[in-house]
Amino acid sequence: MQNYEFVDEKRAEELTEVRKLKKKTAMKKKKKGLDVNPALDSELEMLNKADNVLSNKLLANKKKKLRMELVHEHKKKEKEAVAQGKKPFFAKKSHLKEKERIMQFKDLKSRNRVEKWMEKKARHTAAHSHTKIPRARRTNEERAEQMAEVRARSSAKRKRKRP
Repeated sequence: MQNYEFVDEKRAEELTEVRKLKKKTAMKKKKKGLDVNPALDSELEMLNKADNVLSNKLLANKKKKLRMELVHEHKKKEKEAVAQGKKPFFAKKSHLKEKERIMQFKDLKSRNRVEKWMEKKARHTAAHSHTKIPRARRTNEERAEQMAEVRARSSAKRKRKRP
């Protein structure tokens, strides 16, 4: 795999330019004092999208690079172990992901962001936990009422169609 480092550098430059433009347009909007200016609003929206796209691409490339370094480091260690006469260990994806999470956690810890990350993770799991709760079952009476409503609607449709 070839490494085009200059592409990331170019993206970083583009990101700084987009952020400068974003500041300028926000200042223009503020100076004019107009709450509703469709041209400036659409320009700001477009710049925000560009900012998000570029920053997401840079983050994705950074993560991919870290992952590749992790794999390369693991392979290097295994080659050394095999050279010493040990049996080779081929890491599964889950093992590499676990190592990646450990590295991420260390990074978060060094930047004092662990609590914030844990809160975000808790919100995420809370949002998805309701899907695992089974729905209440309908009683026979409720089922009969619903079927009666469906029949009534379908017969009303048939009556309307006939001239």
